[in-house]
Amino acid sequence: MKSTGFSGWLQALHVYTHPRVLGMLSLGFSAGLPLLLILGTLSFWLREAGIDRTTIGHLSWIGLAYSFKWLWSPLVDRLSLPLLTQLLGRRRAWLLLSQIIITGGIGGMASTDRL
Repeated sequence: MKSTGFSGWLQALHVYTHPRVLGMLSLGFSAGLPLLLILGTLSFWLREAGIDRTTIGHLSWIGLAYSFKWLWSPLVDRLSLPLLTQLLGRRRAWLLLSQIIITGGIGGMASTDRL
């Protein structure tokens, strides 16, 4: 039986009603949501608060980590950290390293007097 027109489209879209597909769709949406919040909403709020446009432009560099994820994510999957990978496993070692770097960055920002 050959499906034509609108019923063909409905059959093709029926694949997206599967629970696993819906779960992956929601995960994909939530993965992209931080990028939207950081670059869109935060820029608007900062402008409304009277922050200089150049400062807001510098903050937009935060989005580069998301933009170049396709470059660094294969490295995280394949590259082992010398001591931490043996102790924790590859993914946990990378998570610990990234948390240490984030903590250092936050500490560095907190120790400066620049506004």
